Amino acid sequence: MGRVLPRVNKTPLFIGLLTRGGWVSFCVAGYGRKVKKQISRFLRAGVVAVIVSLIASTAQAAPSYPGESQLSAGQVNNHVKQMQQAMIKLGYSIPSATGRYGPATIAAVQDFYARRNQVVDGRSLGPAGWDLLHRQSG
Repeated sequence: MGRVLPRVNKTPLFIGLLTRGGWVSFCVAGYGRKVKKQISRFLRAGVVAVIVSLIASTAQAAPSYPGESQLSAGQVNNHVKQMQQAMIKLGYSIPSATGRYGPATIAAVQDFYARRNQVVDGRSLGPAGWDLLHRQSG
């Protein structure tokens, strides 16, 4: 379905295309006129939407989600510490990564979700939040 072209520079572009038959995606190398021309061709060929984003060359997969029981208020463990370290890296106000899911972590998780227009009590971090947090803190 997709294809990857050789990279010319360190950060490739991801292009997703919405056609009448569904989504098609692939990576392309390079920037500028070549990519703009290619997107124009797609649009003229009947592509409904084009999504273009950078793919960080250093992107790492998020660690496996340990489960809500491990990432909830009152817990003390290394998974909470990983979450706190990622949040600190992104600028959330947690004084230090202690591994204890206490009031500062609850407030930071509330803020994390609030920035995404979601209202939660901050007492746990779900799998989607875990993945997003780790992708952003890379």
